[in-house]
Amino acid sequence: MSAVKNTPPNLEKLAEVSFLYPDRNLKLVPGDPVPPFGYNDQLGVKEGPRPYAGKPVLISFLPLHNDEKSFSFLRTLRAYEGRFAEFGTKILIVYSGKEKIYKDLCKEIKSDAISLLFDPKDKAREDFFKTNNQYASHTVVSFVLDVNNRILSYFTDSILEDQIWKSLCDVIRYCPQELSQQIKSQAPVLLIPRVLDQNTCQQVINLWKYGGHGESGSMRSDENGKLVGYIDYGRKRREDHFMKRGPLKTQLSNIIKKRVVPEVKKAFCFDITRIEDYKIACYRGDDKGFFRQHRDNQNPGTAHRRFAMTINLNAEEYEGGHLKFAEYGKHHLYKPGTGDAVIFGCSVLHEAMPVTSGDRFCLLAFFYDEAAKDVRKEYLRKMGAGHETKIVGKALDKLKSDESGSADNI
Repeated sequence: MSAVKNTPPNLEKLAEVSFLYPDRNLKLVPGDPVPPFGYNDQLGVKEGPRPYAGKPVLISFLPLHNDEKSFSFLRTLRAYEGRFAEFGTKILIVYSGKEKIYKDLCKEIKSDAISLLFDPKDKAREDFFKTNNQYASHTVVSFVLDVNNRILSYFTDSILEDQIWKSLCDVIRYCPQELSQQIKSQAPVLLIPRVLDQNTCQQVINLWKYGGHGESGSMRSDENGKLVGYIDYGRKRREDHFMKRGPLKTQLSNIIKKRVVPEVKKAFCFDITRIEDYKIACYRGDDKGFFRQHRDNQNPGTAHRRFAMTINLNAEEYEGGHLKFAEYGKHHLYKPGTGDAVIFGCSVLHEAMPVTSGDRFCLLAFFYDEAAKDVRKEYLRKMGAGHETKIVGKALDKLKSDESGSADNI
């Protein structure tokens, strides 16, 4: 089947679109992990978000030049302390003004549930806000963190009670109290929620729809050990778009570097330094799209692969299409939400189950490290570039492609 391309006039320059943060004043946005920091609180105890991993955290930055609003915020927050406490929320308030005002603000803190941190050099704010801006000088800005110290949402409402109420609602929505349950078996996979937001997911889907796509074949080694592609509808029904260099790919790679790479390091003690490519895949419901069980690194041309990533782009719009890891529970089905990622080792047997209705879109990639780069380089030296080594451009800015020219640094 030849590649399909249908480009309406208003989407002709889709690959050139610029992706904006929800707020240009912010360095960190929903989905980003918060860097560790720590400052003394009203009791002289060094506090920060990292010790409260496993709990939701509310971080509020008091304004630099509006002390009246700072006092008002603390007094208003007092009425909601109990509700935040019901969900195990730690509240961190950061103040960077005059020490005398800080001491007066401390008198407004009536419980240990709230820590008022004194940051006289205003260092913490530099991690959250763009340099040399007055964004938070006159208002309170609050960030809600999930149990993994990642930003869920932020609020800048001038009506302070509205800001506090919205923060509480997001704690309840994203960090509900759950009953303990015993897990008897699980595949060795890492699930990362909210890696991509809804808008970015739709942009990726649009690129597949209007940027060209074609049949996704399977790979096997020929008699010389070189990878060759072939179509086998009994093994796989999928249509792929290979992403090329452009703003969307750069934006995705920057997100992966911030939100996925550190989690893989934490969970698997593995340093991702390289990415093979990005593919936007579609499993069509009309074709009952599927990919039979397989491993991703079983021949010389794919032996360098260490981890695979799948990000679902439209989980609410299709039925079926689950991931299954039969070696670790043949009846366990995985279906991450829209924008959520699942990461697993490339030697793990897995299967994309048939889509029964709708179309399943997902973003796929393979990760590896410097040691595996040499494995890939040696294969390319012997066999030359093939289908699996399609050049897709730099993954991240300020990074060099490897010497083979076939993959990207992280």
